[in-house]
Amino acid sequence: MTITDPPATLVSSLPDVSQHVDTTTTALRAALFGDDDQLHTRVQKAMVALDDHYARGDTHDAEVQRSYEMLRNLIRDLGGSSRRIAADTALLGAVFDWAAIAAPRLLPIMSGHFRLVVGGIDELGNGSPYQQQCLDELDRAEAIGVLMLTELAGTNATDMQTLAIHQPDGTFLLRTPNAGAVKFMPNVAAGNVPKTVIVTARLMVDGVDEGVFPFLLRLRTDAGLAAGVHVAPLPEKAWAPMDNAMIMFQDAVVPAEGLLGGDWAHFADGQLICKLSRGARFHRAISPLQTGRITLASAAVAGARAGTAITWHYAKQRRAGSGPALSERDAFLRDLTSSVAQVYAMTLLAKDVRERFADDADLTRSVRAMLAKPILSNTALAVLSICRQRCAAQGALRANYITDWAGNVEGIITAEGENQVLQVTTGKMAWQVAQGRGPSHLEVTGLSVANSPGNTPWWQRLLTERERVLASAAEAGDTGPDVLGADSAAIELSTAIAERLAADCVLAAAEHSWDRRARGLLGVLATAYGLERLQEHALWYTSQGLLNSEGAARLGMELTACRRELADHLDILVGAFDIPPLAAPIAADDYQQAWLDFADWDQLPVRRE
Repeated sequence: MTITDPPATLVSSLPDVSQHVDTTTTALRAALFGDDDQLHTRVQKAMVALDDHYARGDTHDAEVQRSYEMLRNLIRDLGGSSRRIAADTALLGAVFDWAAIAAPRLLPIMSGHFRLVVGGIDELGNGSPYQQQCLDELDRAEAIGVLMLTELAGTNATDMQTLAIHQPDGTFLLRTPNAGAVKFMPNVAAGNVPKTVIVTARLMVDGVDEGVFPFLLRLRTDAGLAAGVHVAPLPEKAWAPMDNAMIMFQDAVVPAEGLLGGDWAHFADGQLICKLSRGARFHRAISPLQTGRITLASAAVAGARAGTAITWHYAKQRRAGSGPALSERDAFLRDLTSSVAQVYAMTLLAKDVRERFADDADLTRSVRAMLAKPILSNTALAVLSICRQRCAAQGALRANYITDWAGNVEGIITAEGENQVLQVTTGKMAWQVAQGRGPSHLEVTGLSVANSPGNTPWWQRLLTERERVLASAAEAGDTGPDVLGADSAAIELSTAIAERLAADCVLAAAEHSWDRRARGLLGVLATAYGLERLQEHALWYTSQGLLNSEGAARLGMELTACRRELADHLDILVGAFDIPPLAAPIAADDYQQAWLDFADWDQLPVRRE
């Protein structure tokens, strides 16, 4: 492979005209979020109005209650209908992104309510009176929706153990047959918050196991828990105050209309009618997870955008004595320019995948969400870790938001499919398709992004080659010298695909931006992101004969040049994130005075000599 391309044109070669700054910021914002400024402005204002900030003396239970209050207020402020929010892909995405930034305590409870339960009933239900009544209550937030999928022993179709036993009168009895079947972590412990839940359970008909189906149950109403339901609050997590719980069912009754089988599963004369295979029934039952998966992952990246913005703002004020500001120190700039490049790449990848969920004909959207979720959330956590460390003691305080943003990302890494499990699954899809054991739309290698870039610089070709080599080796059963086995090889392949797609998203944005300076900056961001991926896997590239000493030297020089270029334009790049004013002291124009205000000190004491 040749690496003789000329160096990328850097933004410093363009005329430095100050009036271009606003235009460039607008163009970058359009690349990141699309052209619907009105939608994002509306949602951003609604989130800021919720006034979610750290208050001294807040207990865990008080924060839990506050999160549900914010959810009701948000639904009211956005038109009063949970159902409309859940059904509008663009609106739902904006709601999650801005909640991640401005209302981090609200974010963890939204996915279950909007997408998994409200959206789940719409997608999986049949419009029966019982289902419609539950949906109406959820729509007005008279009840909060929660998905009960995870069990103490696992969540896969083969090991789900909660039983739903069909009765002669058409109802179902939910039963927890052993410790492993206990539902684990759903947020249903708060005794004064009505909860309507979707429970995934193994349907038993006349003693025959029919596979896993979703069941709709009013778990908690104003009158208390449903009969046969036992709830035990779990200890507090290290982040995101929630009323998490363990749930045991002791023949809790689900009405006959509680089976969410739509037109694909129903009973006739006491017999189950379902054309799907037993394994396919589970995948149909959890299909609403796919939209929730990419929406949550995108929210993780939104938190990382906010983290980089607040860190940059603070760094311009923070000085050690009379020395230079933190923002002028080269080690800090290396970290922040790398973080900004990664955040741009992840934001654009999330946008590409999320927009596909508006197209029901796109058969690749689910596998794209599975590919994207790990890299989006893992990258967001890494960026926020850098932000927390560079902000030192300030970064450790909840009042400055960074720990709450990072905590939410920790939860997202586990929610809607644990990241490593998703990587193993998607990585193995390539050779499953090659062996004829999967449909062609599950072919993960070679996926393209919207408006695929025509420009393929040398580093992008190396990213593509890594993907190709890893896929070929996996199909041949060769896991390679640097992995332990098939699962590790699958993770390497899944990661390589996701990294290449992310780089392509930034290249495509650079080619299609309408502002010349924005095109230049996006090109530098793409190059910085791509070169860092080569640097991360340099040993592999060298072992494959794809990177020699000359190539390694060029990589280092170009990456340094990109970081210098990005450092000169951080105000524009971070400004495009459009982070609203936050109550964090380090987000203030004078963070020292903000802390004095926090302490209610009008003035410092003056020592008399």
